[in-house]
Amino acid sequence: MPTTVKSAKEIMREYRLHKKQLAATTIDDDVSFLFQPLTSNSIPSTVKSAKERMREYRLHKKQLAATTIDDDVSFSSHPSTSNSIPTTVKSAKERMREYRLHKKQLAATTIDDDVSFLFQPSTSNSIPTTVKSAKERMREYRLRKKQLAATTIDDDESVLSQPSTSNSTPTTVKTTKERLREYLLREKQLAATTIDDDVSFSSHPSTSNSTPTTVKSTKERSREYRLHKKELAATTIDDDVSFSSQPSTSNSIPIQISQGTNA
Repeated sequence: MPTTVKSAKEIMREYRLHKKQLAATTIDDDVSFLFQPLTSNSIPSTVKSAKERMREYRLHKKQLAATTIDDDVSFSSHPSTSNSIPTTVKSAKERMREYRLHKKQLAATTIDDDVSFLFQPSTSNSIPTTVKSAKERMREYRLRKKQLAATTIDDDESVLSQPSTSNSTPTTVKTTKERLREYLLREKQLAATTIDDDVSFSSHPSTSNSTPTTVKSTKERSREYRLHKKELAATTIDDDVSFSSQPSTSNSIPIQISQGTNA
């Protein structure tokens, strides 16, 4: 009997506390956060677990109320694996710090289709490494944004949007500069011609992996195109316009860049 009466009181106490918790929250889809079953039969351990879960949920609720980006709310809502209060609070603060930094980055950009560039989850649990990774990603994204803002040819914007394969900042920046240099050269070539249906003549990327050969090939193509343009000006046969619009076969940027700076 003593054990049965004690269990009934404990169950009723837990239910009343649980009922108050449900009444205090308005986020229905996260109510299950408190529905974890108890594994302890003793009152002290059970009460401590319920208080701890309620403390975590209140902190979680404040975090959700502080953000206005609904589709990214789950960024800071993954449950903690620790049962001790100090470790749980530290983990929640760390997650909130990362989310606030992430929110500022989203507010600073206006290019919606490239927002996913910053959405890579961090693999480190330590704050210094996470912040460093976020800064590095933001630095790369700002450089990409300036490049896109400097160009007016919309159908060629994809030239600059190839993701980098290197995780180190020096190599990534170097690759981006090389891509921008090639794109600006292509833009000048397009601006110098007035034959619209032959614009693609000098805009196909080179098939060589070495920068000296690429630069030489670009000059050579430009020389051939000028000669071709003079021939077209003297003739009226339009069906030969597609003189040299072959697509490229090379996808390699790093090799072009490493030798491009020497050239």
